[in-house]
Amino acid sequence: MLKQRLQHKLLQNLSPQQIQLIRLLELPITQLEQRIKEELEQNPALEEGIEKEDTTEYQEEVENSLLDVDSANKREDFDIDPFLDDDEIPSYKTYTNNLSDEEKTQQVIENGASLQQQLIEQLNLLNGNLSSKNIQIAEYLIGSLDEEGYLRRDIESITDELAFRQGVQVTDAEVLQSLKLVQTLEPSGIGARDLIECLLLQLNRKKQTVETKRAIVIVQEFFEELATKRFEKIIKKLRITQEELLQTLKEITQLNPKPGLSLSNSAAQFIIPDFIIETADNKVIISLHDRNTTPLTISKEYTDLFKEYNSKDKNKNTEAIQFIKQKITEGQWFMEALRHRNIVMIDVMKGIVGFQHDFFLDGDISSLKPMILKDVADLIGADISTISRVVNSKYAQTNFGTFLLKELFSDSIQNDEGTEISTKEIKRLVKELVDTENKKSPYNDDQLLVLLNKKGIQMSRRTITKYREQMSIPTARIRREL
Repeated sequence: MLKQRLQHKLLQNLSPQQIQLIRLLELPITQLEQRIKEELEQNPALEEGIEKEDTTEYQEEVENSLLDVDSANKREDFDIDPFLDDDEIPSYKTYTNNLSDEEKTQQVIENGASLQQQLIEQLNLLNGNLSSKNIQIAEYLIGSLDEEGYLRRDIESITDELAFRQGVQVTDAEVLQSLKLVQTLEPSGIGARDLIECLLLQLNRKKQTVETKRAIVIVQEFFEELATKRFEKIIKKLRITQEELLQTLKEITQLNPKPGLSLSNSAAQFIIPDFIIETADNKVIISLHDRNTTPLTISKEYTDLFKEYNSKDKNKNTEAIQFIKQKITEGQWFMEALRHRNIVMIDVMKGIVGFQHDFFLDGDISSLKPMILKDVADLIGADISTISRVVNSKYAQTNFGTFLLKELFSDSIQNDEGTEISTKEIKRLVKELVDTENKKSPYNDDQLLVLLNKKGIQMSRRTITKYREQMSIPTARIRREL
């Protein structure tokens, strides 16, 4: 039976402007620049440059105008149709000579020879001794390598793919023969199917000394013992001395476990800080990186067009006026969102500096105080989610290095005196103990716990293990050296 009833619900609705601001807050500086470029391409009413005073009057007219007409009339000397298609890509973006210096640099990097291209170039030099079938198989194998230079698939599946996708009927033996050919290319170790094969390919190419031959035996027969550093077992099985094993290990550690990366053309990634932190007279000065504040303005051409169309018979210019007003309004929203983003970022950074003032003055990590997102949120009167978005993937440049903002946040543990100690400080102590330990007999987690207890820090062994793993410090057995 149908019934009518009243029901109260509490809903949270975000305006388009709020959603735009939230998305901008999450972006680090490099992604923000890309987002601004996209907006400049999509919105013809927006352009780079300092806002002019004489455009204010026109922008106010846009905000106050009422568009209540039904028809449109296009201006002869300004064709508005091309801009009505949001999917159209401006033609100037397809010409290299119109790209910025940064874009040209990126384009050169992207167009550089990849790992596969460089290997195929080497393969072409061997064409005289190969059949077309062998070349086709070898090229397919090269295309199947991952970025580290490994072939992570079995021979049988490649044989099937060559038959079904390429129409090439081959046997497993022929694929294996072509793989051995690929493995003769540079760098040594390329085309291996696992780490053991990769190391053996490199060792077999080296001059066969006593150490090299012994290294081949160790990798082939005692790889598990080598990986877990059970050196005594290797010494006993091979009947060698500790010094002989040490010389052999030096031979193995010189090998490259990821040969494909040596031919990789991936561009070096540079960190561009979002914040610049400076000190003067025992004060901390906060500023945003210049690239956070790209000057934008509304195109004067568009404001002039709006004034002209709006002053004519509105009934004949509805579509044109609506389009122009929409683009100008979107541009104003975007500019306002960028301005508000910068204000929020500065406020959040002030809150962080307020908690970690001593650290920003001297750069001593031991000066870091326990701090969580809620502490900063309460200090500046913002939501925790806002703080999280601001610190996400953002960096701060200081006089003593560049830091990821997330690294400044940590929980705390009380020591025997009741004083709260940051987990960052505890991790520093653990790393210090590991760095100064006797590598022939490194500390296990129980021993690390005892040493920290002597410093007045009480915690469980499981917590020590968690901190060690977070810092990518291996277990005591793996850290052991001869």
